[in-house]
Amino acid sequence: MPGRPPPRDAQNAIEYNSVVAAIKLTGNSKVLFNQRLDSQQVTAIARALEGDEHVHTLDLSYNRIDDEGVKALAELVRKNGNIASIILSNNRVGDEGVGALVDALEATGGAGLQQLVLSCNLHVTDDSIMRLADHLRGNEVLSMLDLGHTGMGLKGMMALFAALHERPGAATLEALRLDAPTFRGPSEHQTRHLGNAIAASRNLKELSLGTWQLSDGELRHLVRNAFVNVPGLMLLSLRSNKLSDMAGPVLAEMVGVLEGLEELDLSGNSLGDRAAVELCQALIDLGPRCVLWSLDLSTNCVNDLGLEAIAETIARCPSLQVVRVWGNRFGRAASETMAEVLDQLAEDGRELDIDVRPYCVDGAWMVARE
Repeated sequence: MPGRPPPRDAQNAIEYNSVVAAIKLTGNSKVLFNQRLDSQQVTAIARALEGDEHVHTLDLSYNRIDDEGVKALAELVRKNGNIASIILSNNRVGDEGVGALVDALEATGGAGLQQLVLSCNLHVTDDSIMRLADHLRGNEVLSMLDLGHTGMGLKGMMALFAALHERPGAATLEALRLDAPTFRGPSEHQTRHLGNAIAASRNLKELSLGTWQLSDGELRHLVRNAFVNVPGLMLLSLRSNKLSDMAGPVLAEMVGVLEGLEELDLSGNSLGDRAAVELCQALIDLGPRCVLWSLDLSTNCVNDLGLEAIAETIARCPSLQVVRVWGNRFGRAASETMAEVLDQLAEDGRELDIDVRPYCVDGAWMVARE
């Protein structure tokens, strides 16, 4: 049975030989929201691109693509070495589809695929992740891997850690996203293996370990045994872990080790005033060496003392361009201090993207969500 045709825009580009480098057909877009791609349509797209020399990126996230569609993309990878990026987040991908992709990569020596995003596909489980991990031992091409919010459990995670630690091409990996594994909290043994995998990936620029239930002590181990080996790390997400108000010293140590850090997400922890103040002081102490431009401290049980420290950090760290603090406990003092800082920034012509807006009613300062 012939597959359904690809969407009109993609079909027109192919038929009229337009030079297209990236195809983005995301199901959460206005155009496709009510007509999300299925596997038949993706099969048609894949077949049309088999001889294409220009397209290198396929962003097909937020659709209804199952394993049959991924098999068609795997066949495309076999036949077209120009495909460098496949983004399949929030689809219906399972182990069979991932297995087909692994088969294609093994048959082509990794082909040209540099970026593979499988996040938010809960039917991708340890079975296919272990196969992917085994393939990674010999793959020196892949530079970005996203397995966050999949069905990845302890077996798959440990297989991945072992592969990255042993991988000859581990230095090629620049981005690793492993958010929300299905096992509950890393043990000391698992944290050590995670540290080994990170340390082996010495050119890592992006690392996401959200919802890992990491404690202060486990973060300390990673800072001292892994992060010291990846000084080029630019993006770090530790959102929704178990970092407490005692995490200040290790966070201060971390930003000192990772002086090139540009984006830091600590949202959804329990830092409180104490850890927030210590982190902010560490950022201020970096002076001109601080290149952090995005800081997310939202929903962290921070009260006025910590929020005033955040406001001071905004004022004294000119590299900061994006700050998130909503979900904390703004009182009158912190609201007024934030208003003064934001007014001064506006007067100085410095732009800041922040998620709160201070306002005053009858002499009482408070904030609203921006």
